[in-house]
Amino acid sequence: MRRFLTVLAIALVCASGAAAQSWPSRAIHMIVPFPAGSSPDLIARILAEKLAPALGQPVIVENRLGAGGNLGTALVARAAPDGYTIGISIPGPLAVNTVLYRKMEYDPFRDLAPVSLVGASPNLLVVDPRLNVDTVKEFVALAKSQPGKLNYGSVGNGSTSHLTMELFKEAAGVELVHVPYPGSPQVNTAILSGQIAAGFVVPATAMPLVHSGRLKALAVTTSVRSIVLPEYPTLAEAGYPQVVSTA
Repeated sequence: MRRFLTVLAIALVCASGAAAQSWPSRAIHMIVPFPAGSSPDLIARILAEKLAPALGQPVIVENRLGAGGNLGTALVARAAPDGYTIGISIPGPLAVNTVLYRKMEYDPFRDLAPVSLVGASPNLLVVDPRLNVDTVKEFVALAKSQPGKLNYGSVGNGSTSHLTMELFKEAAGVELVHVPYPGSPQVNTAILSGQIAAGFVVPATAMPLVHSGRLKALAVTTSVRSIVLPEYPTLAEAGYPQVVSTA
């Protein structure tokens, strides 16, 4: 982590252009285009806590959600290129949204400069325990018995949680109705309240609810079992080797 933060700090200095000689001389704002408690937010707050003493200036995390992450990312794109506004995001606002939205206020390939990949996580298929399913096979059988009647949630159109479920639907031959939410905490809450039946979410936000019995986890989306969640099979083990994704 210390080596990574050193490299990140150097990269940010290089990205600050003409201001590099005196950077940083004031607070740095880290924009997260998703809600508090989401995986980008959790990562951002870990980074901010470590970067602040390393850089000698406060690093302030700001949640600016909306439009599938486009709103907050546009703020980063429009900011002065002086190293005092940085963003952290999942792939949606940086790549996928360019083919989903007819008009965007920024061009991620022209208006943003990449600094570093900071983390990766499997997606976790979670369901409402009240469905009384314990495996992916049982969930698929239930969905096939009620085509188009079960809803699933994602963290927004074009997100990995959305595209992973669409890939899974195609592979399993099931019909589920998509309901987008601002972030994974809202997806989890929607399952808890019975608004939706399932979703692909990151373990960081879901596992406390899984451990308490309020959510049920069925499988991970990586090609091999997760080293931190070895008890859960992959979707490949469940019979769907084509469904592989990383958040």
